[in-house]
Amino acid sequence: MSTQPIGRTLRALVVAPLLLALAGGTALAQPSEADEKRRTQLFLEARKLADEGRFAEAVAPLREVLRIRTAPKALIALALVERELTHMLEARRLLEEAIAAAQKAQLPDDEAAAKSALSELLPAIPRIDLEEAERFEGLRVFVDDQPAVRLDGRILLDPGTRVVRLEAPGHPPQRETVLALVGRASTIYVAPDKQKPAEDDGAGGGRLLPPFVGPAILGGTGVIAMGVGFTFMGLGSGDQSDARALCDGRTINCPAASRPLAESGADKIIAGDVVFAVGGAFVVGGAVWLALELTGNDPQGSAFAPTPNGFALRF
Repeated sequence: MSTQPIGRTLRALVVAPLLLALAGGTALAQPSEADEKRRTQLFLEARKLADEGRFAEAVAPLREVLRIRTAPKALIALALVERELTHMLEARRLLEEAIAAAQKAQLPDDEAAAKSALSELLPAIPRIDLEEAERFEGLRVFVDDQPAVRLDGRILLDPGTRVVRLEAPGHPPQRETVLALVGRASTIYVAPDKQKPAEDDGAGGGRLLPPFVGPAILGGTGVIAMGVGFTFMGLGSGDQSDARALCDGRTINCPAASRPLAESGADKIIAGDVVFAVGGAFVVGGAVWLALELTGNDPQGSAFAPTPNGFALRF
């Protein structure tokens, strides 16, 4: 997200049925009748919170649901809520746990639902490629001072500004600050003896400046250009008014002194029109750029969508 964006609106009409369906899931450990009743109440509480978009508050009752009775559907539901909070790595862990639990309980539909959600989640997780990492034996990677999560040789991380620390025996630590965006990848050159900044892969990850800086510069330049154009148009109109005053209202036989003023006024108005139009184009371009930056945190939006085997996240 978020971004990041962070805080997207959950479709209540889909989450509510999903949470209600958990009550009928096959249990991996049978609780007491009283606990089962409380578990159902927690489902309803989580549903209400999700309906209101209060995803952070929905986490606690769902975790209590899992404490009372672990079931694959409950793990999937919590993973989907964590995904809405852009806790990508936790959502991945929960879905992998749901797959293992479904396999153990021989619940093929739940297993398929968890695998579907995981397959759609993975491309959205920000990632880092380590360039020339093979040159440093025993290289250790930390993200925000925690051991990095790896998948297929890439570093996975949650969206946001992250500090990546690389440690190789016999070399000083290398630190890089990366702006991790949903669905984006960045590259870090492993060079602890001569550090290089994190580089973007062209998709927007690994930037050190906030995403709105470029659009703000472009839009601001456009506003200034529009102001200059408007000023030129005002000056041109003033010259033409002076020329008309010299003509004393006549359209022919005007004094020769009025001609340069009229021509100068026309030139200024034309120049003002052009500069004003260019400035307007810059402002529109900056607005479009900003919109792309903001939606680029989740390029296709996110929603829960029904599948033949359950519910899965769509990005």
